Amino acid sequence: MAAFGRFKRSSVQLQRAAIKASGGIGARHVMVGMIIFGLILSGFVERSATVALLALSDPLSSEDFAEYVANTSYVTRYCASLNETDDVTIIEEEEDSGSDEEVSDSEEDDDPFIGNETTHVAHGRHIVAEPPLKVPFSEEEDLDFRLREVFLWGTLFAPLPSSKLAAILGPVRVFGIGILGAGVLAVLVPLGTWFSHYHIAIRFAQGLFTGSTWPALHMLAASWFPPLQRTGFVSCYSAVSVGHATAGLLGTPLVLALGRDSLCYLLAALTLLWAAGWWLLVRDSPAEHPRLSAEQRHHLQRAIGPGVSARSI
Repeated sequence: MAAFGRFKRSSVQLQRAAIKASGGIGARHVMVGMIIFGLILSGFVERSATVALLALSDPLSSEDFAEYVANTSYVTRYCASLNETDDVTIIEEEEDSGSDEEVSDSEEDDDPFIGNETTHVAHGRHIVAEPPLKVPFSEEEDLDFRLREVFLWGTLFAPLPSSKLAAILGPVRVFGIGILGAGVLAVLVPLGTWFSHYHIAIRFAQGLFTGSTWPALHMLAASWFPPLQRTGFVSCYSAVSVGHATAGLLGTPLVLALGRDSLCYLLAALTLLWAAGWWLLVRDSPAEHPRLSAEQRHHLQRAIGPGVSARSI
């Protein structure tokens, strides 16, 4: 009988835990999960071009780089020992200061190194050296720098107008369109060419879409969470860094196996899948959510306090 009583009590506890767990996954938990997934996709979009370009780039090997430095570097050519005067051009100081006046203006204009010379003083001698040489970047690295720059410019210009749109259309629509637009635009890259101004324009537009998401998230935080819980909600923004890491972990082997275009198609497919769940499960405020009962809405609105809805601004 004692064993039966313990079994009965344990079964009741399991039932209570199951009921509590099923009721604990509320509308706000679903919304936070969808936001985290969306921000991961946003970070994935930001790093996708870098991963796709550099995964198939052909950088200098360690041997080639050492040979390049040995043959062309500033150190090898102009920092040799002072005793090796055959490899270094030594210009003795002229005792007659008037000799400089003999150089005509036309000769100075013809000399391409005028104004670019670097003078080093060592043991009373002046060593005139050419400008230091730079290690050339590959075509992929050069394009990657440009794409990252225009993407950041897009994220800079987007927040102010998107905040106005979020007040008119609602934060759910603005955030959903921002993530969806950035992901779908990735499909246009394989249709054109990776190394073109067309790709640069696409990256700028992707920056605009991803930059428009932040004001919408702030409005959702104000509409769904009490003041003391909003800091926890804002911590979800770090999911963008997870997207950066995911792009490297998943994107690199995918690009090496199937090519650059495959990463664009994967990103667009994931974004479409996320958007379907976003439109079905998330609303602008508790008052608009169909799954919440009247008691739950009253409890949330009382905890959040009086405020102004996004669309009434």
